[in-house]
Parts: sequence; structure tokens; C-alpha cells
Amino acid sequence: VSKDAVIMVSGPQVFIRRVTLPPIPQEALEAALPFEAAKYVPFPIEQAALDYVIMGEKEEEGVKKLDILLVATPKEAVEQEISIARAAGLRPVALSVAPMALWNAFQLSEIEAEEKMVALLDIGYKRTTISFFNKGVLEFTRTINLGGNDITESLRIVSLIETEDGKRTLTYEEAEAIKL
Repeated sequence: VSKDAVIMVSGPQVFIRRVTLPPIPQEALEAALPFEAAKYVPFPIEQAALDYVIMGEKEEEGVKKLDILLVATPKEAVEQEISIARAAGLRPVALSVAPMALWNAFQLSEIEAEEKMVALLDIGYKRTTISFFNKGVLEFTRTINLGGNDITESLRIVSLIETEDGKRTLTYEEAEAIKL
């Protein structure tokens, strides 16, 4: 049994943006990306783990530019996920971000989506992530702090049921059953 594991970071502390930069040599690109990432992250860029993928070229106002998928997250979040994996006896061999892991899982389905725009919605307990893929390429992703628990609580509060003693709100378990 292999102990190798691909681990994932997710949540609102992961910033994924498509950016365009002029075509520049690799060393200059790697030096420029921290400055570009600093525009999007609310924490010091020195505390960020950064990665990127050049998606290709894009023409903007008649000028060819590099189309880059830029990812930034606090180094602390990465270290925490690695620590959890190791504590579970696993050997982390790669790191991914939630939208890409979700896309990889989606591709295992029987649905043909390579030539379409696909929206994937990941509703967790506390957060929801929506990701748009155009022909298999991540175009946009955002995480909001509303999740399945918020839906259950809303159902519980607004739903009244009749009892012998009058009306009452649903229990959490009743609301959860309706949601499911």
C-alpha cells in the first residue's frame, strides 16, 4: 500500500487569479510574480507560498501577453496540511488547490465537458467554492463563507410545523433531513 499522497489546500486563504504579463524571460517572470500576487493577497507576500502555470498567450489591445494562472496561499496553511498528512502516516508528494482537485475528480465522471463551459460548485459545511472551467481551463474561482450549515440553519429558523401545543421551529436534524 502506497503512502504517497497528493494534498490539497482550500478555503478563502487560497487566492487563484488569471493574470497577464508581457512576455519576459523565465527568471524575470519569477521575480515579477510576487509583485503581481501582492495585488491580490491580504497578507505580506513574504508569508505566501506562490506557484503559477503559464496557460498560453493572450492578445490584449493588439499586444501578445502571457496568460498565467497564479496561486498564492499562506505558507502556514501549506505547512499545516503537510503536517496533518505526515501525522496520518502519509508522504506528501504533491500539493493542489481545491478547484483543480475538484476538476480532476469531475473528469472521472462520464460527462463530456472538455469542449464546454462547466461550473463546479463545492458546498462545504462552512464555505462554498464556485469554479468556472472553459474547455478544461480554470477561468474563475471564488470561495464564499456560506455553506451547508447555513442552509440547514435557515430552514430550521424559517420553517414552522404544527404541533398539539401550537407551532414550533424545526430541530436541526429535521431541517438537515429536508435539506438533504
